[in-house]
Amino acid sequence: MIIKDEFIILPNNIVQNIKFEGKDKLSYIQLYGKRTVSYIMNLIKLQNINNDINFSVDMILWMNRLEGVKREKKYFKDFLFAMHKDNLIELNSNIDSGLGSGDFMIGKLGIYEYNTNGEFINCFKFTYSEYNTIMDNCNGKLDKYNLLNLYCNIKSRIRRNSKATSFSERELEICYPSYETIKSDISIESDKTLKQYIDALVEMNLIRFRCAGDMILSIEGSQPIRKKANFIYALYSSLWEEDLKESISLFKNRKITLGWRFLTKDEEESANNKRSVTQKTNMLEKWNTTKNKREEDEE
Repeated sequence: MIIKDEFIILPNNIVQNIKFEGKDKLSYIQLYGKRTVSYIMNLIKLQNINNDINFSVDMILWMNRLEGVKREKKYFKDFLFAMHKDNLIELNSNIDSGLGSGDFMIGKLGIYEYNTNGEFINCFKFTYSEYNTIMDNCNGKLDKYNLLNLYCNIKSRIRRNSKATSFSERELEICYPSYETIKSDISIESDKTLKQYIDALVEMNLIRFRCAGDMILSIEGSQPIRKKANFIYALYSSLWEEDLKESISLFKNRKITLGWRFLTKDEEESANNKRSVTQKTNMLEKWNTTKNKREEDEE
């Protein structure tokens, strides 16, 4: 028996900063906190046929596996107040007059954009199985909300082919946001931390990624420009390997026509070793400077 995986539709702006009329429109995560995707997913799960949502604070926290945690009640109430203030959720009661954690409300979300035919636009599908995989398997060293947000950020950027698309007309299902873009979208601070979350999603068989490597652009009369290509991401599927292989080939060909040269593995290893020595030297110099200053102060 084939079990159909249920899904919800989420707007891209939940997990992406978007340019709107020439200005940056901050992601919902930036505006309302890292729990936003999880809160909205469970609110949508409670919608009836009229898109009304019957819920209480305690119910949402129970659905998020957070019942009985006092600080979590405050987080959700703050989220609800902020969304209501920005007209992204309508409520049948005046929440400013006080909101008990067990009080039931009726709400209606206003988070979507539509085309002239009344269809959702600038959005992506997110399945309950994906949500459960992340929330049930995130280890204690990583924040499950950051992991959830990262996956949604990547998935929201990948263009998906329809089931009716023939193989010959099929587009590569990939995306290649920079580390800086992702960190800005979902409020992850360091490259090292972001890489840990990326690796966790790979271990869960949710995504795969590849990198075209280091590349150099030689400019006459100036120092060469060296940079590392962005990771290219694909969702885990039967075609992920082909999609990543072809996308890297296309990327390299495009960059080569613009004058870039890609380093060989030996060149990359040599450059990485030099970088490692430089970093260690800088750390040693910093340590010696601090040590000398401390000794001077003691004198």
